[in-house]
Amino acid sequence: VIGRARANAGALDPTWGEAGVKRIMFSENGDLATSALLDPDGKVVISGWVNGYPGEFGVARLRSDGALDPTFGDEGMEMTRFGDNPDLPNSSWSIGPRQGGGYLVAGERCDVDYVVCEWLTAAYNHDGTLDESFDDDGWTTTTVPGAEGVYAWPPTNLLQPDGKSIVGGIVWQTDGDIDIALRRHNIDGSLDDTFGDGGIAVFDIDEEGDYLEYLALLPDGKIIVLGGTGEVLDPFTYIGDHGFLVRLNGDGSMDDSFGAGGIVMWGEAGSGTGTEGLAVSSGGDIFVSGLTAGETEGTTDCAVWRFNSGGAMDMTFGEGGVQLIDDGGDEICITA
Repeated sequence: VIGRARANAGALDPTWGEAGVKRIMFSENGDLATSALLDPDGKVVISGWVNGYPGEFGVARLRSDGALDPTFGDEGMEMTRFGDNPDLPNSSWSIGPRQGGGYLVAGERCDVDYVVCEWLTAAYNHDGTLDESFDDDGWTTTTVPGAEGVYAWPPTNLLQPDGKSIVGGIVWQTDGDIDIALRRHNIDGSLDDTFGDGGIAVFDIDEEGDYLEYLALLPDGKIIVLGGTGEVLDPFTYIGDHGFLVRLNGDGSMDDSFGAGGIVMWGEAGSGTGTEGLAVSSGGDIFVSGLTAGETEGTTDCAVWRFNSGGAMDMTFGEGGVQLIDDGGDEICITA
């Protein structure tokens, strides 16, 4: 008898990994997957903060069937520490493709207390080795002069058609404010001084903390930035009040033709509005997913907003521009 198993849409694929799940253990000290991308050939590349604390950058590649790809790193996995001091945390938070194959992985290297950090960007070849043509040894660090520290954010990097890479982050200022930041690397790892101020563009969107959540590159070379504002609890945590979209020109300046001076903001104080994911349609419509206040006080709902290419919220979408997913309780919204 020959049978065929059929799964409902959205169910785990029993032909991938082990019954639809793949567990990857870099070490016995604890591993955290933080970002992933899909290669053009269907392979999945995962990066994360691995080997406990203070940790290392970890990158793994899976074949299209979910098995580790033995042509990458050490039987499909690669762990890397950067610098000579073994006590300094090395944490990976984002990944993106590189021109000609390979991956750009970005994160932080911090002091032993994980308070003062600098951005760390590493370039891996397609086989998992470091590309030593990138800043001479495969990795580079940078910060914002005068800031208390910088942190890597969000989980995706952008590859431009010319091979330059755009990476996001946040800046902890000396007055306690949190601002969003983008930096652009040339193919050789150097900062592109035609972008922002010496390769780094920093923006203070609101008097409260500003947190960058997602990035998208538009066909015309402009950049869409998604984020949220709210009360800062610590450099990593805030209570969301507003969502925002920013559109930047190719040189890192605000695109004044988008929204109000390049910015679109929605929500209000105490609303619990928080942004998570971003997608741009072929027609230019912008879809944002995240959280908003539920009908019952103290609860939140998953939400999707739609904006047109000029930044105006589409009031014909859902109810007043937002589509809610409500089960009457606190939601955890996961987006890709």
